[in-house]
Amino acid sequence: MFYVIVGIIILVIASISLYYRLTRKLAPKPNTEVLHHTFDQIVAFNEEDPSLEAQSSEWKEKMQAYGQVLKKNKVGMVIFSHGTFVGKDPFGLTPILENLFPKFIANRLSNKLKGFNQAFWSKWLNDQSYFHPDYVDLFEQSLGQDIPCINFSWSSGNYHAARFSGAINLIQLISANQKGIKDKKRVLLIGHSHAGQIFALIANLLADSPTGKALKELLKEEGIQIEQDLAKLKDLDLDFVTLGTPYIYDWPRADQYQPINLINHRNHSYLGGSRSGVFHTRDGDYIQQWGVAGSDLLASTTKERRLNERLSQILGDTTNLILWRRNVSTKLRVPPHGITHLIDYKDRSRIFPNCISTVFGHGVYTTYEAMLFNTDLICKSLYNTENLD
Repeated sequence: MFYVIVGIIILVIASISLYYRLTRKLAPKPNTEVLHHTFDQIVAFNEEDPSLEAQSSEWKEKMQAYGQVLKKNKVGMVIFSHGTFVGKDPFGLTPILENLFPKFIANRLSNKLKGFNQAFWSKWLNDQSYFHPDYVDLFEQSLGQDIPCINFSWSSGNYHAARFSGAINLIQLISANQKGIKDKKRVLLIGHSHAGQIFALIANLLADSPTGKALKELLKEEGIQIEQDLAKLKDLDLDFVTLGTPYIYDWPRADQYQPINLINHRNHSYLGGSRSGVFHTRDGDYIQQWGVAGSDLLASTTKERRLNERLSQILGDTTNLILWRRNVSTKLRVPPHGITHLIDYKDRSRIFPNCISTVFGHGVYTTYEAMLFNTDLICKSLYNTENLD
């Protein structure tokens, strides 16, 4: 009898699995431009000493040439931004501390927590899945030290309200620096993972898309004044680059706000990978594939949860496991906006599992080793690079 019951259970599970496979809908063929690449170091990077002085003259000459390309195309600033969980306050503890303690104690504890979180990730991840401060400094130095490079940090919470707050702060940062940028006109923004969602929110606000208009109404209701800041940004050209950003938010249709998307991906299919390959990073970036709508966490405070509910009415409910499972099952890799570069970054392991060391294929974009390749691809995708080679 025991074996009969076990057999029935196995049959039921197999039937459900078969039904799921037969009825699921895979992502449709992309209607945006998709280009395939294989990572090439171009010039070897000295990882033992990531300082500019320790790099070869050829590496330095290449980066200086990209600096000239950016200057000729009037780029006045480069802004880097990290993704989820590696920022100042990923779990929204600061408002909780402010409610529990007097202001001066709460501020002190909050600053310590922020410093601890960023120091922890900086040490543990180093240059994987995180723009290390030394990385940003090296980028600025190698371009020639005359294009300011900023490492923008936000709370990094995995929900609408955190990203919305991050977008507001980034808008204010660019606005505050607009006078110095204005003569050169352009800002290059490079965002890893969910920083790309912040860029999408900014693009919608600037383009006055239906989403942008709804967000502006919400800003008015919340008493947040950024109209003047947005007006200053409209005098600039913003170039958006996303690195391994999962598809959650739609971008406006306006051509000037379309991003270029760099995604770690294996093979020439437009679909993402299967679960069986995750341990060896077989199919590329699994976090980009799985961090889609439905994967958000709940906000930590009543105020943020209320704001999150309002944002969900505009941006969609992204805290929904059923929605998440349905989205993951489509194997969506290519977002329906911008130009997507599917890149084999060669971080697959053939023998031993390596998913932790590669951060499930999500960490390679921000490495020193990939800096030259990514910069080359960004320059050739966005700017006039005549005589670069």
